[in-house]
Amino acid sequence: MSTEITTAPENARIRRLTVGSRRFTIIGAPHLRDPTSDLVRETIETERPDIVYIEMDRRRFESLADPDAWQDLDLRDVMRRHHVTTLIAQIILLAYQKKMGDVTGVSPGMRMVDTAKLCDDLKIPWILGDRDIRITLLRTWRLAPPARKPLLLTAIIANLLDSTAFSSERLDNPDAQDALAHLMHDVESAYPDINRILRDERDDYLALRARESTAVHTLVVVGPGHLNGVANRLQYDVDATFAELEQVPPASPTLKWIAWTLPLVIIGSVVVIAIKKGATAAGENILFWIVVNSVPCAAGAALAAAHPLTVLTAFVAAPITSLTPVFGAGYASAMMETWLRPPRVREIHDVGTDAILIRKWWTNRTLRILLIFFLSGFGSILGTWIGGLEIMTNVF
Repeated sequence: MSTEITTAPENARIRRLTVGSRRFTIIGAPHLRDPTSDLVRETIETERPDIVYIEMDRRRFESLADPDAWQDLDLRDVMRRHHVTTLIAQIILLAYQKKMGDVTGVSPGMRMVDTAKLCDDLKIPWILGDRDIRITLLRTWRLAPPARKPLLLTAIIANLLDSTAFSSERLDNPDAQDALAHLMHDVESAYPDINRILRDERDDYLALRARESTAVHTLVVVGPGHLNGVANRLQYDVDATFAELEQVPPASPTLKWIAWTLPLVIIGSVVVIAIKKGATAAGENILFWIVVNSVPCAAGAALAAAHPLTVLTAFVAAPITSLTPVFGAGYASAMMETWLRPPRVREIHDVGTDAILIRKWWTNRTLRILLIFFLSGFGSILGTWIGGLEIMTNVF
């Protein structure tokens, strides 16, 4: 089997590769501004490949091809499945895309959607070759060192609110036009290994998908940041497998151990206090636990402009849910707010646009529910540690 990579003389953004009897053409197509915007179209129309692989996953493709898909969002189902953090990550990515699109006039990824439409018109089969965005985001978060997670979140939010991070000059660089690549660049200082997950692993995945093709001529359309990586991986064997690349690492066992052990230690401490110091002392510690959990949690909900009944729910739920890792006060508060003031269709549709405006997190019902989830949850966590430490101290 012979393999050879050549750079097409007509354009530096094309790599041509022969693997045995199969030919691969890889095009690095900028997602936004593109001085060679007709390159993909011309290649497809003139060379008529047997199949086209596109650097896009099904979830992102559907959200771009059908902007109204957000209207079908069922927040109650999101709450029941405990997918709130994944939803927030998707909204942040959507906000990045919106800000980039505002500067350039083209939403990131629309060129990939246009490629699929062109293939449909010419009756050429096409396949979405990228990994599910949820898996990519979950692997990014789960594999991040615990000490770096706050830095990761801070870097993402700070850059999202920084207008200079989305300057016209920066977005003129084709290599920085992919929304995930832009996000990666912004947080790389806080999380150096992010390159491996957001770029290298996706290069592996895209190449593995393209290698499945048995067609004589396969066209692979990727962002410029993936051009060389995918071409090299098509030439040589990829060490990774689909199972490895699609595996979502489990939550930290240490955190799980703490989540289950802390409530047992707190309850045990109250029992010991009752035995050593009497029921009155135990009652005082229980009252302290209720107050120190309920007040910060309810305050967080109130700070997010929650409905009064949601604030009451946060107050009542916090001291109870803090003793079980199965269901948190943030979820209880968010579910109550969703039931009392469900988001309007327009607010769900505009979530990506509104997410980049701080004030909209208090006026857009979808975003406000997520804000309630975070602020009330943070208040409950704060109260749990303060109350737990005080009770354990009182044992002695």
